[in-house]
Amino acid sequence: MSEPRTIDLDFLLGWADRYGLWVPSPPVASWLDRDRWLKERESGIGSSEIHLLYSGDPDDARQLYLRKSGEWEDDAESWDLRRGRELEAVAVAEYERATGRRTIPMPMIRRRDRPWALTDVDRIVLPGSGTGSWYVDEPLVLEVKVVRWHVLKRYRDKGLPDRIILQCAHHAFVTGFPRVSVWVWNADSGAGLPLDLTPDRALVDSIADVGGRFWADHIEARVLPSVAHPVEGVVVEGPDGEAFDHARDEAWAEAAGAFRLAEPAYRDASEQREEAVARLRRLCGDRYGTHIGAGVSAAFALRAGSVKWQDTVKRIAALGPVDPA
Repeated sequence: MSEPRTIDLDFLLGWADRYGLWVPSPPVASWLDRDRWLKERESGIGSSEIHLLYSGDPDDARQLYLRKSGEWEDDAESWDLRRGRELEAVAVAEYERATGRRTIPMPMIRRRDRPWALTDVDRIVLPGSGTGSWYVDEPLVLEVKVVRWHVLKRYRDKGLPDRIILQCAHHAFVTGFPRVSVWVWNADSGAGLPLDLTPDRALVDSIADVGGRFWADHIEARVLPSVAHPVEGVVVEGPDGEAFDHARDEAWAEAAGAFRLAEPAYRDASEQREEAVARLRRLCGDRYGTHIGAGVSAAFALRAGSVKWQDTVKRIAALGPVDPA
């Protein structure tokens, strides 16, 4: 779903100026001219890229160099990325419905003092909006993630990964806003996870040094970062330690492609099923027997030997520490 056709650009630019945001003129935005927007991204380090300089993997820094020097041939856009882009407007509408907040789009933003630092925010949350605990009296950057079900569940259970934390810190570095709102949303279930983050100040400040040195030492100097372990093709470890290289095997490539498509859907379905079964078990309470309704017949019984040994081990481990004797 694309951006609305009518956007008051003068209002957006005036609002940005009021809060000290520098939007280059003429403004660049994917919903104005996507080709120009893609080209403009080569002239700086964006929020979705900064994690490549913190991973500690020289291959990541090399990839970023090739992208910014124009030497990288982009792969075809994956379905996950395309789906996230196309459903962004729908996800934003769901965020506004869940929080009561109002948002506006914004063209690409740069720092005046460090033009290499740019960000293309998904939305800006307007101050003076939000219901209940979601009310805000200051503007926030909104970062939207349209994800598969198992990813939403993982983020909800274990927290956001480092790359998103770094992305939020970069947003804060470029805009000067101390807080960032993250909306993780699953289109299949309509479930969402709203989070307001205050990135660590030391991490935000470090971006000036890490990004600035990379830009000066590699992009401006045209020095390719060293590579510690170049890998080509697909390598599968055999039972005796030998390696079988299938890089040029068309049948393997076709099978691998089918696996990549099927695996996320399998994880989604498996985790959704596990969560649904857990909910049914909770609703059964301590009433043993057969529970019937809404097209489902659930047999809830307690019989000797019916509990899997893996479940037993997990339950014992959860009580730890356990005396191995």
